[in-house]
Amino acid sequence: MKRLSIAIPSRVEQDAIVRFLEHTDYRIQRYIRAKKKLIALLNEQKQTVIDRAVTRGLDPTVRLKPSGVEWSGDVPEHWWLPASDSAITSVSGRWSMQRGQREPVSSPICGMSMCNGIALMP
Repeated sequence: MKRLSIAIPSRVEQDAIVRFLEHTDYRIQRYIRAKKKLIALLNEQKQTVIDRAVTRGLDPTVRLKPSGVEWSGDVPEHWWLPASDSAITSVSGRWSMQRGQREPVSSPICGMSMCNGIALMP
């Protein structure tokens, strides 16, 4: 059987290697924490932008009017606010939202069933 030589650093060098690795690991963990915090802030900012676009539209300078719904707040002045009875029409089990139209429409935007709930139509 052959002999195998293994180089083992001195205790001082081992301690220096451990300190270096611990320090490097600490810096990496700190970097990861900072990036996770940044990701959380960016997700919050993204949600704010989405909320604002959905509730106010894309033009930040647009004039607003009361929506008539307390929890909804104001909406852009040019948005159409139908009464709920004129906004949704039943069409053979399918529902459609049409501006000012009370008659059945040929291309509903969503369907509704007891089993599947509400689904957007293609």
